[in-house]
Amino acid sequence: MNNQGITKRTKQIFMYCLAIVVVVGFAALSGITIWLVFTGQGVEDLSQNMVLLIGGLFGTWQSAFIMLMSFFFGSSQGSADKTEIMADGNSKALNTPVAQ
Repeated sequence: MNNQGITKRTKQIFMYCLAIVVVVGFAALSGITIWLVFTGQGVEDLSQNMVLLIGGLFGTWQSAFIMLMSFFFGSSQGSADKTEIMADGNSKALNTPVAQ
């Protein structure tokens, strides 16, 4: 395996690990928020600044989750796959000797 293949594989592993962290984090934060809302435990004890901080954090995780879903299930992943296939095809075409 060449150096470019190792770099590409490392990038893919990192991308999927980061996706897992975003999905698990979003699910955990959503679960905690739903639990707090329905049980009402400790909500009135939170200061206004803490509520704003939690809301901002939730919005950030929600945005990351939406971008992640858009990439994996939208056109970006298909475009990346197409680019990789075209690059593989071009490198094979460039290395193929021309018959005369």
